Amino acid sequence: KYAGDAKELERKIGTYLENYNERTSLGESIHLENKNVRSIRFVINKAIHRRKMSVIVGASGTGKTVAIQKVASEIPESILIECDPKTTYSSLLDALCEVTGIDRKRRNHATANTLYAHFKKSRRVLIIDEGEQLTLEALEGLRRLWDKTNTPIIIAGTEALEHQIRGKKREQTQLFTRIYGIWRMRELEKDELKELCESYGVTNRFPQEQIKKLASNNLRMMCWILQEMQDLAELNQTPIAEVNPSHVSQLLML
Repeated sequence: KYAGDAKELERKIGTYLENYNERTSLGESIHLENKNVRSIRFVINKAIHRRKMSVIVGASGTGKTVAIQKVASEIPESILIECDPKTTYSSLLDALCEVTGIDRKRRNHATANTLYAHFKKSRRVLIIDEGEQLTLEALEGLRRLWDKTNTPIIIAGTEALEHQIRGKKREQTQLFTRIYGIWRMRELEKDELKELCESYGVTNRFPQEQIKKLASNNLRMMCWILQEMQDLAELNQTPIAEVNPSHVSQLLML
């Protein structure tokens, strides 16, 4: 039997749960305007201006998806597609038909020709996320779409995407020679780390550096540690400065 003040504990848990859903919905949407976001915006805008294909690569958890979503939301003409595992050429055509409202033809060739006609007369910008999930045939399909229509195409993914585009021995010349610009995601700089931590209320430099080390400088994991610190501080009704990041990290798979 719990020997403490059960009503006080119930009140604390109630307060925590009331705010949990709001913070969860904000969670990973908290993404500050950092160098990666600015550089992704530059690469995408340059691809749009010059009607080229460009690539954004970075390890999982570096903030690619959130940054891409942020920039895509600023471009009314953008089409954002997130690839499923093993996205084939046929399933890519399905996705393109769905977002453009075009009727899917029985044959891929007929569907592709209809899509070419649509993109030729539009000012759409195609942004593909999780691009490492595309099969080589699907990547070639995007290359043909660009060849036929000069539609700006931006493909984002992990480092595996760059390897797939180039080929093991740089044999995919038809593909990688079409790529105009590239941005490789970088670690947060000191001022960006400071701004991120302060947005959660962690203002002291030591825990900021500790969070960075515990998360191996992975943005997603840093956000998770900060969210857990915020949750525990509210549950225990203590300042977040009193929450030890090392203790919090034991609750996460880092």
